[in-house]
Amino acid sequence: MFHTAVIFAATAHVGQLRKGTSLPYIIHPMEVAQILSGIDTSEEVLIAGVLHDVLEDTDVSYSDIQNAFGDKIAMIVESCSNSHTASWKERKLRTINKIATTGINVALVLSADKLSNLRSIVYDLSVSGEIVWQRFSATKDDVIWYYTELGKAISQRNEIPVKIKAEYAELVKKLQES
Repeated sequence: MFHTAVIFAATAHVGQLRKGTSLPYIIHPMEVAQILSGIDTSEEVLIAGVLHDVLEDTDVSYSDIQNAFGDKIAMIVESCSNSHTASWKERKLRTINKIATTGINVALVLSADKLSNLRSIVYDLSVSGEIVWQRFSATKDDVIWYYTELGKAISQRNEIPVKIKAEYAELVKKLQES
């Protein structure tokens, strides 16, 4: 079923690029799955990691995911999705709160998602410099605030593996120093 999810996500994200790059978007969900595969988690969580952005960023519906992958995966993916109707700050506060309070499966996918995003930001800063901040609909200080607060929420979850927490904390420190 994992391979089916990869094909499903690749098809859903076809033509999309990572923000501010020429990289195919599917790289991100695949990195999320790679992060999740490095910890002790279920195939359902791995699949949800691959699919985590399809509701938010494509024309795929909840029922499409439910029909193809079942209720549990569809619920995880839906819980990881953001509404684009709220302001940037409202969406980010919801995500911070969700990581702090949600079930472990959703928290793992969200943590892997945010770790992947943070890896990209830190790498892009090292290659491209300050121009990276222009990709965001928020200020540099707001983005740094967001990833710092996410790191606090992640660090307080005992069920999130130490290796994710440690890498996340290291990358936040680099982000704060940028």
